[in-house]
Amino acid sequence: MAEAAIPIVDSVICREITSVGTCTFDELVSRLPTYSWVQVFSSVDRLSRQGTLSISRMRGVGYVIVHRAGTGPFLRAGTAHS
Repeated sequence: MAEAAIPIVDSVICREITSVGTCTFDELVSRLPTYSWVQVFSSVDRLSRQGTLSISRMRGVGYVIVHRAGTGPFLRAGTAHS
């Protein structure tokens, strides 16, 4: 069975979260001006359901996003976009 294509925005978000470590959803949206709020939200939702990202609600901050090291399709050989 063929593996589903990974949306480019997913790879961009994983690279961004990995480079900054942790950020709020609003910070992530502002760091990715090429993508709409809806594209970022959809990707973060998809990646959190896959277990690649972890999302936590923090009082006064909003939602904090963390890349879960060692998880997700982005760490398999040949799938990461540079």
